[in-house]
Amino acid sequence: MKVEDELLAIVRRRLGAGLLGPGDDVDFIKVGDYRLVFNVDGFSAKGVLLEFMDLRDVGWRGVTACVSDLVAKLVKPKYFLHSVYGSDVEEVREIVEGIVEAAEEYGLAFLGADTNKGEAAVDVFCFGLSDLDPPRLGGARPGDKVVVPEGCWGCINRCLRGEYWEHCKRPKVPLELLERLRGYEKYVHASTDSSDGLVISLYKLAWASGVTIALHEPPPGPLGEEGLYGGEEYLPVFVVDPSASEAVEEAVKGRAIGEVLPGRPEVVYKGRTLDPRGWEWF
Repeated sequence: MKVEDELLAIVRRRLGAGLLGPGDDVDFIKVGDYRLVFNVDGFSAKGVLLEFMDLRDVGWRGVTACVSDLVAKLVKPKYFLHSVYGSDVEEVREIVEGIVEAAEEYGLAFLGADTNKGEAAVDVFCFGLSDLDPPRLGGARPGDKVVVPEGCWGCINRCLRGEYWEHCKRPKVPLELLERLRGYEKYVHASTDSSDGLVISLYKLAWASGVTIALHEPPPGPLGEEGLYGGEEYLPVFVVDPSASEAVEEAVKGRAIGEVLPGRPEVVYKGRTLDPRGWEWF
């Protein structure tokens, strides 16, 4: 279990979990015939800054991280709020400029903000509406296929070693997937986003669903098997009914890289059990 999950468990033991259940990065409440879907994401600037990044990129990344969680749940983000910390006005201004640029990119409406003095950091709150319940972490069923889009899986590893990849500077969530997946929502039994790395994201699905996830190939991208462990891809991971797998693969411009099997909660790759590790702040 990630340290973050352990800390969240302290809250859930006292206050309970939301409608999607423990472990999910997103939750929702019902408002009339709709679901108001929301999440929050944030970090300190020094925790994400690479040598080729500036504070505008930190603001961009805060919005992108928030948007990614909603898109993975097949929900189009519509509104956002943010909270920004900076040691001076210029630091705050730079972060906010990046936030605004990302909000324009994703078509978000601004609801409000808070500004504080301190170590440079950003928190972003995103909201969207849906007429369907978002797919849960624990919805994977034996026989389902694991489908992911093509993307920069594992690229953060290269960036941490000093290489320049545009994805690491300004990652973009593929919002267009939502339109292409319209009509297939009921076939997505479970989902999450990969911001902490593909393998740990798959473990979250396996633990919540009580199943084995067996991978037969790496995610589609430039790094092959290196893409199994990474982080900050900001791409969705879908667990799909096998009857719709090919259609979903085409819609997300990706492919099925594995399947769900009955068995103990674990992730295996070509018969080898993978370590449940991923991005950790602590």
